[in-house]
Amino acid sequence: MDDKGNGQKPHNVTIVVHNEDTGKKPIELKGTSADAVQAFIDKLCEALRTTQKPDDRLRCGKSEINVFSYATLNIVDFQREHCAAQEWVFAGATGGASCFPRQ
Repeated sequence: MDDKGNGQKPHNVTIVVHNEDTGKKPIELKGTSADAVQAFIDKLCEALRTTQKPDDRLRCGKSEINVFSYATLNIVDFQREHCAAQEWVFAGATGGASCFPRQ
Protein backbone atom coordinates (compact mmCIF):
# COMPACT_ATOMS: atom_id res chain seq x y z
CA MET A 1 0.00 0.00 0.00
CA ASP A 2 1.38 3.42 -0.96
CA ASP A 3 1.03 6.73 0.89
CA LYS A 4 -1.79 8.56 -0.92
CA GLY A 5 -0.19 8.45 -4.33
CA ASN A 6 3.32 9.61 -3.43
CA GLY A 7 4.78 6.18 -4.23
CA GLN A 8 6.28 5.58 -0.78
CA LYS A 9 5.51 2.64 1.46
CA PRO A 10 3.78 3.57 4.71
CA HIS A 11 6.01 4.08 7.73
CA ASN A 12 5.18 4.32 11.42
CA VAL A 13 4.17 7.68 12.85
CA THR A 14 3.97 8.48 16.56
CA ILE A 15 2.30 11.61 17.86
CA VAL A 16 2.75 12.54 21.53
CA VAL A 17 -0.20 14.42 23.01
CA HIS A 18 0.13 16.52 26.16
CA ASN A 19 -3.17 16.82 28.01
CA GLU A 20 -3.42 20.32 29.49
CA ASP A 21 -6.42 19.26 31.56
CA THR A 22 -4.66 16.59 33.59
CA GLY A 23 -0.94 17.28 33.24
CA LYS A 24 -0.44 13.52 33.46
CA LYS A 25 1.91 11.40 31.39
CA PRO A 26 1.65 12.27 27.68
CA ILE A 27 -0.42 10.00 25.43
CA GLU A 28 1.34 8.28 22.53
CA LEU A 29 -0.74 7.86 19.40
CA LYS A 30 0.66 5.32 16.96
CA GLY A 31 -0.34 4.99 13.34
CA THR A 32 1.14 4.92 9.88
CA SER A 33 1.91 7.55 7.31
CA ALA A 34 -1.09 6.27 5.33
CA ASP A 35 -3.51 7.27 8.12
CA ALA A 36 -5.67 10.38 8.09
CA VAL A 37 -5.37 12.94 10.87
CA GLN A 38 -8.86 11.78 11.94
CA ALA A 39 -7.43 8.34 12.79
CA PHE A 40 -5.09 9.98 15.30
CA ILE A 41 -7.95 12.10 16.69
CA ASP A 42 -10.04 8.93 17.11
CA LYS A 43 -7.18 7.21 18.95
CA LEU A 44 -6.85 10.23 21.25
CA CYS A 45 -10.57 10.20 22.07
CA GLU A 46 -10.33 6.47 22.78
CA ALA A 47 -7.34 7.00 25.09
CA LEU A 48 -9.20 9.80 26.89
CA ARG A 49 -12.38 7.69 27.01
CA THR A 50 -14.44 10.51 25.60
CA THR A 51 -15.87 11.86 22.38
CA GLN A 52 -14.78 15.01 20.61
CA LYS A 53 -16.70 18.04 21.81
CA PRO A 54 -17.17 21.29 19.86
CA ASP A 55 -15.11 23.37 22.31
CA ASP A 56 -12.20 20.90 22.63
CA ARG A 57 -8.85 22.23 21.46
CA LEU A 58 -6.06 20.21 19.84
CA ARG A 59 -3.05 22.25 18.77
CA CYS A 60 0.00 21.09 16.86
CA GLY A 61 3.20 21.74 18.81
CA LYS A 62 3.58 25.27 20.12
CA SER A 63 1.65 26.70 17.19
CA GLU A 64 -1.97 27.70 17.20
CA ILE A 65 -2.69 25.27 14.33
CA ASN A 66 -6.03 23.59 15.08
CA VAL A 67 -5.51 19.89 14.31
CA PHE A 68 -9.28 19.26 14.20
CA SER A 69 -9.54 21.53 11.15
CA TYR A 70 -7.36 19.14 9.15
CA ALA A 71 -9.01 15.84 10.13
CA THR A 72 -9.54 14.76 6.52
CA LEU A 73 -5.90 15.21 5.52
CA ASN A 74 -3.39 12.40 5.44
CA ILE A 75 -1.02 12.77 8.44
CA VAL A 76 2.02 13.13 6.16
CA ASP A 77 0.35 15.90 4.15
CA PHE A 78 -0.67 17.65 7.38
CA GLN A 79 2.87 17.50 8.73
CA ARG A 80 4.40 18.64 5.44
CA GLU A 81 1.93 21.44 4.66
CA HIS A 82 0.78 22.73 8.05
CA CYS A 83 2.73 21.59 11.11
CA ALA A 84 5.62 19.14 11.29
CA ALA A 85 5.66 18.86 15.10
CA GLN A 86 5.04 15.38 16.41
CA GLU A 87 3.77 16.74 19.71
CA TRP A 88 0.23 18.00 20.06
CA VAL A 89 -1.50 19.74 22.96
CA PHE A 90 -5.06 18.84 23.98
CA ALA A 91 -7.40 20.85 26.18
CA GLY A 92 -10.98 19.86 26.81
CA ALA A 93 -13.79 22.37 26.60
CA THR A 94 -13.47 23.19 30.30
CA GLY A 95 -9.74 22.63 30.82
CA GLY A 96 -6.53 24.34 29.95
CA ALA A 97 -3.76 24.47 32.55
CA SER A 98 -0.48 24.63 30.65
CA CYS A 99 1.64 21.50 30.87
CA PHE A 100 3.39 21.52 27.49
CA PRO A 101 7.13 21.41 28.13
CA ARG A 102 8.70 24.81 27.55
CA GLN A 103 12.09 25.05 25.89
